[in-house]
Amino acid sequence: MVRTLADRLGCAIGSDEGAAIVLLHPASDTGVSRAVAAGARLLMDVPVLEEVQALLGGAEPEPGSLRLSLASGSAFRINVAMSLCSGLVERGWLHPGRQVDVELCLHEAVVNAVTHGNLELQRCADGDSGFADRLDSVYYQLTLMPFAARRVVIDVGRRADGGLTIDIQDQGKGFDPTAPTGGTTYSGRGMTIMRELAERVSHRDGGRRLCLEFRP
Repeated sequence: MVRTLADRLGCAIGSDEGAAIVLLHPASDTGVSRAVAAGARLLMDVPVLEEVQALLGGAEPEPGSLRLSLASGSAFRINVAMSLCSGLVERGWLHPGRQVDVELCLHEAVVNAVTHGNLELQRCADGDSGFADRLDSVYYQLTLMPFAARRVVIDVGRRADGGLTIDIQDQGKGFDPTAPTGGTTYSGRGMTIMRELAERVSHRDGGRRLCLEFRP
């Protein structure tokens, strides 16, 4: 199925950074960064049948776009924000002066997508003990189905003005984005940080899709 997809798109497929479709075995910071910098259009840690079928059905990645699809465990284990933004800078899509802002927003978004979205965990208590309990809960949830099978999908696109759009999607139950977050502590400040640093922040699909827009 994946080979058929590669033939249809007329591109290479492999586990190195020179391929347009890259299978990450396993997902790593270095692998993501190198593949993005080299111009990959689709990165996946495992070939997921539904995603490949969707691409074969016509929803092919646009030439000026990039999709990174990771299982929750991979998205939690590696530093997605750092590796993706590093690759985007090398690729010429992200100005180095904007890297810190985009990286911080993306980090908050991915953490939320994994923990609150796919793993359905609530905001953790403050302090070291609360953080430790949260880590224990994350690792436990990642051993259970269907949580372990859920994915985080990140779509990056270039705007006409040279800015970026980044969509982060999870497969959780969603949430009401208008509800108060109680964001006076570190654990609850993710959305506040994103709204301060991004040009525009919006939610779709019942809160399962976060859309970030950044100026050049």
